[in-house]
Amino acid sequence: MALKGVLVLFLFLVMFSLNLLAKTVVVTIPPLASAIKPLLSEDDKVVVLLGKNQSAHNFSLKPSHLFSIAKADLVISVGLGLDSWATKAIKRSGVSHVEFSELDGVYLLETKQNAHGHEHHDHDNHDHQGANYDPHLW
Repeated sequence: MALKGVLVLFLFLVMFSLNLLAKTVVVTIPPLASAIKPLLSEDDKVVVLLGKNQSAHNFSLKPSHLFSIAKADLVISVGLGLDSWATKAIKRSGVSHVEFSELDGVYLLETKQNAHGHEHHDHDNHDHQGANYDPHLW
C-alpha cells in the first residue's frame, strides 16, 4: 500500500509540474496565432483576442479579453497601429509583451497609406503610429 501511495504522489507531482511548464500565449489577431503555434509545445495554449470574422478597425476589448491578457505568460501584438486597441490593456497588465513588427528579421514594407488604408493626413481622432509601414506582416 505504501508503494501505491508513493506512485500516486509521484504521478500527481509529474502532472503538476507539466502544468507549470505549459504556457499561455495571447495574440491579438489570428495570423499571429498561425505564426507562433509551430513554435509552441502541445501543452501550450494560444488565446486569440480578435475573432476570425471581426475587424481590427472597430474592435474593442471585453472583460474576458482583459482577463486573458492578465493571466498570460506572454502577449504578442503586431504593432504599427494595427492592434492599438490592445496597447493600453497590455501595458497595464505588466505581462511580458512582444511586438512582432519590432523583432529582428521582420521585414517591413513601406507604404504611402497608413494602417487604416487611406492617405496620411492629420486627424485628431486616429492613431497613426507606424503610418509609414504596412502592418499586414503575414
